[in-house]
Amino acid sequence: MDQNAVNRYIIGSGDDNAEIIQAFAESVENDKARLVDLVQFLGDYLVEDEGETRAKATLCLVETLCALSKEKLTKQQVNVIVGFLCDRLTDEDCLKEVAIGLKAVVKMKAFSVLTNLDTILDSLNENVVMKRHVQNTRYEVFLLLEELQGMAKGSQKFISTYVNLTSGEKDPRNLLVSFQISYRILSGMDISNHVEDMFDVTFCYFPITFEPPKNDPYGITSNDLKTALRKSISANSLFASDVFPGLIEKLNSSSESVKIDALESTTACIENFSTQSIVENWQEIWDDVKYEILHGSEDEVPEYAMKVLSSLGTKLSSGNEVSSYVEAVKKESHEKLQDPQSKFAVPAGKLCACVASSSREAFHSLSTFVCNELLMKDSPNIAAQRGILQILCELMKSSKQVPNEGKGNLLLDYKDQLIDLFSKSLMGSAQSEVSLKQLAVRGIAILCSLSDLVDHSEVGLLVQYLGTAVLEEENEDLTSGALLVLRSISRDYPDVIRNGTFPAFFAQLPDDETESQQTVSQSPKRSIDFILSSLASLSASRPVFESLCIRLLSKLDVVVKSPSCTYRYPLAIISTLLAVIQKLSDDDESFAVADYAYKILFPLFTEAIKAEKTAPFRHDAVINAIGELSSLLISRSTTLHEQLMNDLFDVFVFGKSSDISSSALPLLTQTSDPSNLYQLFLMALAPISRDLALPSPPIELMEIFTATLNQTHNVFERAGYLRLLTLLGNKWVTNVDEINSRWNMPLNMTDDSMRQVEEHLSAIEVQAYVAKGLILKNHQTGISMVQNVIDVLPDDAIGGNAGKVFGVFAYDDSTLSKENGLVVRLLYKQRLFSFIVPKLIDGFKAGKNKAHYLTALSGVLRYMPSKIIIPVLPTFLPLLLESLTLPNSKVQEAAIDTILATLIDSSDMLQQHIDTIIPKLLQATLAKSTSVRVSAIKCLSALPQTISGPALEPFRKLIIHSLQTTLGDPKRDVRREAVNCRQLYFEM
Repeated sequence: MDQNAVNRYIIGSGDDNAEIIQAFAESVENDKARLVDLVQFLGDYLVEDEGETRAKATLCLVETLCALSKEKLTKQQVNVIVGFLCDRLTDEDCLKEVAIGLKAVVKMKAFSVLTNLDTILDSLNENVVMKRHVQNTRYEVFLLLEELQGMAKGSQKFISTYVNLTSGEKDPRNLLVSFQISYRILSGMDISNHVEDMFDVTFCYFPITFEPPKNDPYGITSNDLKTALRKSISANSLFASDVFPGLIEKLNSSSESVKIDALESTTACIENFSTQSIVENWQEIWDDVKYEILHGSEDEVPEYAMKVLSSLGTKLSSGNEVSSYVEAVKKESHEKLQDPQSKFAVPAGKLCACVASSSREAFHSLSTFVCNELLMKDSPNIAAQRGILQILCELMKSSKQVPNEGKGNLLLDYKDQLIDLFSKSLMGSAQSEVSLKQLAVRGIAILCSLSDLVDHSEVGLLVQYLGTAVLEEENEDLTSGALLVLRSISRDYPDVIRNGTFPAFFAQLPDDETESQQTVSQSPKRSIDFILSSLASLSASRPVFESLCIRLLSKLDVVVKSPSCTYRYPLAIISTLLAVIQKLSDDDESFAVADYAYKILFPLFTEAIKAEKTAPFRHDAVINAIGELSSLLISRSTTLHEQLMNDLFDVFVFGKSSDISSSALPLLTQTSDPSNLYQLFLMALAPISRDLALPSPPIELMEIFTATLNQTHNVFERAGYLRLLTLLGNKWVTNVDEINSRWNMPLNMTDDSMRQVEEHLSAIEVQAYVAKGLILKNHQTGISMVQNVIDVLPDDAIGGNAGKVFGVFAYDDSTLSKENGLVVRLLYKQRLFSFIVPKLIDGFKAGKNKAHYLTALSGVLRYMPSKIIIPVLPTFLPLLLESLTLPNSKVQEAAIDTILATLIDSSDMLQQHIDTIIPKLLQATLAKSTSVRVSAIKCLSALPQTISGPALEPFRKLIIHSLQTTLGDPKRDVRREAVNCRQLYFEM
């Protein structure tokens, strides 16, 4: 430590100064120097006329202090440092640095509360005027106060100092610290001599109206401040006589937010203040808060007011003062409940319900009062019935909050009347009385949730009424509401749903579709889709699902035997099972999917395999649905993977029955007939762990699938075999050389005979799907095979079809995914994109069959993330714009499709060229090709969804005017698109 080092600190900054401070601290720690030596070296700087220099000199000492260990300084040294820093408080330019230094000294072990605390507090009181300093400086003072508070305990001087320093503070960060200090004072210190001062410096901030600015560096929200202030306001009962009038006054505000804040704060005060203070003030609270319930708006304010009155009742109950409060509620509500259809009846009912929830004594008195007023009325009209049901719903809800204490529900004496009233309102009212029936459904839901009020048989009766409503009511909202209630009940009373509701719903499911069509003509609610979706909604628990599963599979067995059966009915049943299993397994981790894998898949696989190729059960959509269901079940049955894989191979490869199907396909060979069942095999095999060895060599299987798919032109069948090539090549082929030698070969044609064209088109598809499996794991052989496909793009005969397969390389297939255990490298798309795009651009520029290259480019772009496309978009955008004016319609269409493919993710980049794109698209709307005209108009329609309004506004009138010509286009598709497009721009 020397004068030169101090000089360097004063003129330096950053890391250099940090090193200097570290050296100073080590010198003091090692007793090579003293802090007083540092003060002497800083002497001239500490009295410099320039305030910034004095502050930096002080900071040098302070940072050295902060770098010392807490045990280093002796009590005498601490006393000296405290005295020195307190003297520096007279220098306003150094307040921030002094506050930081004092905070460091306070943490020293040798700091003495008896000797030093009052010294610091006196100095802060005498020398610091907070309003003269900036926010950051004040913040350090508040942090110092927070540190001192932990030692102050009963210090009245600390309270005076806090009041003095915090007065007038407005910065949210400082206020947050201030409120925390305030709370600790109010909750842990004697404030009897400072009640008025503490109330003034606390309540003056209510209500909080602060809204954080955008990009607020501190992240302080309005709610943070409200919560902290509320905690302070409600921390001490001595505030009661002042705080309640203050909060109640805020209820006159026109701001809903201020009212809610006042009501929440009132609730907090009631809950935290002493019972005696509430007894002394409850009448004033009641008189003003009840107004917000009885005369409040339809917004959230009445709900918060109800919480206030409920808390008030709970507090008064603890002091045996609740009877007067309850009588006041009855007096206020009596006349209003006399006329249930008046606008004050329901608010009065809510008033009674919220107070009733506070204690058993209050509930017994008020529930008797309300029920006697409402249940004894003779034949009320519809409007009165609505009021009665709504009030009783509030009362039943409040019974849930009353402490039970094992004594049962206090509404037990009125149970039969309540059940009868809500049942009759639902079942006996006219179809047109929808709102009344909805209230009845709500009431029945509450009744069924009160296990201490209604028994099992009564729940069964109410569930029966809800089921009837679902099947017979015409209003969709009412039906949906009843279904939601039934779903909720199914979790607590699964046997009631299984034994009561299910039979009624399944009775509406026909055995054949002809019967269904006749039923639907009488009532749309009895359609197959409606009944099945309703059954799915009800299956919210494992016991209910088990019953659903058994019943649906039995129904499916009957349905497929019907001569009039089409694929739609089996598809609907299988889709229902899929939806329920998906929902249950997502919602409930304890739902063991593996328990159902074989139970569900065995009948479905058996029926699919034994069915004739033209049978409804072999329809592509049905096979796909079974595949999705099997994929879900198998993916979540990991313990059964080895068994499932062996069973699948027995059925689909070796031609043997197994535990997954009593039927089997013929032995799989290269001469096997094509079948869409291999799409099912694909989706069932995909989730199987790749750690398990296949029962057959994967390369042999791939060769068989390649040979088989050459025998079919059916798109769905071919997709199954092609995707199997991807799956096997990715998950189970360990020696890629075997793929390389069999499938990685040039695709160029030697002649253009029809047969060779077909063979080459098939070979292109095969090579694309095999390549995809390797591309996913970033294998070079996959890239080499992509090059083979690129090489045939210029070919007149097969280049166009080759361009169409490029989407395969980048498409995200939910079956061929990482979730199903395929090897998918993170950056495979980036590598693929960086390889393909330059090749396609160069090929396009070469001039031969440009459309083929654009088709390939659009296929790749369609499935690429924007973060990959945007950096290279400028390299191929000119190519697209040039293509829009070429005479070749295929090139034009491919260019427009490519723009569409990039529009969503790269709209910002395209927006920069919008003045070029729009005129060219408008020109394309007049092209000879119908498909080009349609594509151009669709692209124009997509612009408002992705490009900003201001950027499009200069072209709006031009587009509307230009498209007027297309309104007379001879093709209806063009006219329709033009009308829709013009409407979009009219509405901009």
